[in-house]
Amino acid sequence: MSVYTVEKWGSWMVCVDGRPIQGICCATKEEAEALVPRVKARYMELPAVKLYKDKAGEYRWRLVAGNGQIVADSSEGYTRLDDVERAWGTVREIFEGWASQGGVMHVFMPCQAHQHDGFCKVDQGNCVTP
Repeated sequence: MSVYTVEKWGSWMVCVDGRPIQGICCATKEEAEALVPRVKARYMELPAVKLYKDKAGEYRWRLVAGNGQIVADSSEGYTRLDDVERAWGTVREIFEGWASQGGVMHVFMPCQAHQHDGFCKVDQGNCVTP
């Protein structure tokens, strides 16, 4: 679960997991503290990408839904932070492209209609593999 704090970064800012939220600057610590409940409520609804180091000391990414559930994660660890950032960037670009095309995604799964060991392309629950 994310940690919400108020920290001094030139001006007072609301931070999530130690990182300031851009665009939320306050003149006083009290102003920033008063915003924390609203910011927390808003950010709880949004998915977040968490970059972290695993037990082996490798960097990984994790996509966390607003309810705190992990919905996707990296399948491998990276020795350098910029490598894991690049890997997440690739995943993000794929999803942005998918969303820009109306959310159409090809799903491949085992199919009872065909007698083979592979997977079939499925659209709205129906096999569309010739």
